[in-house]
This record gives sequence, structure tokens and C-alpha cells, in this order.
Amino acid sequence: MKKIIYILITLLHCCNMYQLPIIRKYKNIPKLVKKIDNTPKYKAMTSVVVAHGATDLFLKPMDKVYANYFNSFVLMYISNKEMRYIILFIASIFHFSRDMIGSYKIVQSIILHIFFIFKPLWCFRYLTFFHTPLHYYKFFKMGNNIVYVPIFLLLTFLSYNFISFKRYNSLWLVPVLGHISK
Repeated sequence: MKKIIYILITLLHCCNMYQLPIIRKYKNIPKLVKKIDNTPKYKAMTSVVVAHGATDLFLKPMDKVYANYFNSFVLMYISNKEMRYIILFIASIFHFSRDMIGSYKIVQSIILHIFFIFKPLWCFRYLTFFHTPLHYYKFFKMGNNIVYVPIFLLLTFLSYNFISFKRYNSLWLVPVLGHISK
């Protein structure tokens, strides 16, 4: 599996990344993110998605959380913007494959991501209406995690009211990559 990732990254790096469809689409992210701040419905959806990443604090050992987020920071810091989006795309394929059912989960996730390249707003909808609820369902099904509901409601509220997405830059991908790392 690691060999496949290394091969993919090497091949993508050797390509002229500006011509890849994913790079052309990801260059629109700042424009999309700024639109979120101006549309209350989208900002509410984003706030729910943002808050779900905090489940890491309760699911993973703290040394694993530190390692994931530190490695994410280093990887994003040393990479140029285009490479950050490629890394996010590849990591996201593996992360979303956990949402799939049946055999060939990676293949299903790749197909889903190809669709996302051409319809980026559908990725946003997938995160809001499928991935995040599924993530919360799995989290709350385990043990006594229902006691954390107020924390996630508070994080959603704080995200909605105090985070301005207008100042987006690609280093904001650090917590995203930290969360989707295994």
C-alpha cells in the first residue's frame, strides 16, 4: 500500500501539475471557501464538518494524535500549494474508502473522487450529509461517547460564529490532513 502511494506521488510530481484537472479545480477552493462565509447555509454545513475532526481527541491515543498533526504540519509546510492538494486528494481517497461498503472500497473511493474533481460542490455535500453523519454515528455507537455531544455542539457553534473562512490559505489543510491520516 505504501509503495502505491509513493508511486502515485512520484508520478504526479513528475507531471506538469498545472495541467492536472485536480489542480485546476483545487485552485477554485479559495473562491469557494470565501463564498461559504457569505452563505449562512454553507457556513452551517461547514461548521458541522469542521467539528467532526475533534473526535480524534477521544478515539486515538494522544501520541498518535500529536504524530498525525505534527507530520501533517511538516508535510504541508514543506510542500508547495499544488502538492498539498495532491497529498490531500490521495489521503482523502483512503479516508473516504472507510465509508464504502462491500469489496473494492478503494476503487469505489477513487471513482467518487474522480466525480468530485468535476463536481467539487458534491464533495462538500458528501462531507456534510454522508461522511460526517456516518463518522458521528460510528463514534457515538462506541461506549459512552454520547456524553461528548455538548462538546461537538459547542465546537459547531464556535466554528460558525468565530471562524472566518475569508482568510483561507492552503495551510488550513493541516488539520484536515491530520484528521484523515490513519
